[in-house]
Amino acid sequence: MSTGQSSSCGTAHPHATDGIWYASYPQGITLDIEPSRYHSITHFFDESVQRFADRVAYVSLGSTLTFDALRRHAHAFTSYLQQLGVQHGDRVALMMPNTLAYPVALFGALAAGAIVVNVNPLYYTVRELAHQLKDCGAQTIVVFDRFAKTVQDAQAGTRVRNVIVTGISDLLGSWLNVKGRTLDLFLRHVKKSVPRLRAARVRHAATLAMGRKAKFEPVRIGHGDIAFIQYTGKMAGVAKDAMLTSQYHRQCDAGARVGERRARQWQGNRRDAVASLSRVFATINVLMALGIGARHEPSIRAISARSRVRYTAKPSP
Repeated sequence: MSTGQSSSCGTAHPHATDGIWYASYPQGITLDIEPSRYHSITHFFDESVQRFADRVAYVSLGSTLTFDALRRHAHAFTSYLQQLGVQHGDRVALMMPNTLAYPVALFGALAAGAIVVNVNPLYYTVRELAHQLKDCGAQTIVVFDRFAKTVQDAQAGTRVRNVIVTGISDLLGSWLNVKGRTLDLFLRHVKKSVPRLRAARVRHAATLAMGRKAKFEPVRIGHGDIAFIQYTGKMAGVAKDAMLTSQYHRQCDAGARVGERRARQWQGNRRDAVASLSRVFATINVLMALGIGARHEPSIRAISARSRVRYTAKPSP
């Protein structure tokens, strides 16, 4: 996608906006990107996790998740969704804070060809949540266990049939996940911060176990397919939605290139973004980090707490 002006080594072309922002670009950043480089965000994801397989992608509560592990977990979640009957174009809602389960659910749903609907975890009222679920038409939702009671109470009258519950302890360890299980028991029985649920649901860890036993079926996704339905912060009445197609990857590619240049200056440093991973700004951050193999350290201290990106690995040439 041409910006109307060539890179620094080419010939300048007139542009309707005159490119007044180009002067603010860091030195060495190209003014043009190639839109056909990736045909979807999933294509971008697959190439990146293979390229940086051994690097640490996420850190949470002292536990790490490599890019290769992220790929395996995401594909397992994709397989589970496909076994569940989720098809290309179906809506999958994510109502989660900054935990390791979020990127797994995000990229797993996108790989299934589903449309990701980020739901603000701070929707404390049944009315607010019911409005968004009815509006987007989601049949599947992945929800943090502390907010699952709200989903349960809002479910009537919506199309939601599949409720997947995740918790702070998910993916904190492999195999028996002793660390995660101990934390889960503490939160449930000592802190009593996880409400009891009546409705049928499945744990996120169980979906990965079932997905690993199923066959992963790649889904062809094109530029015209919707990738996200993103809602506003409802500052004026109820939340309003915007649809973002898979052409969204063009901005991701551009962001990754900018980040790659910046990473050379940020070696060993952290950059903080005050946002939940479910926000549009944080999604760009996630994808930029993915494109350059950077390490994400999402804070779970608060729902909208800082999400740190540490540029410790050398950017690709």
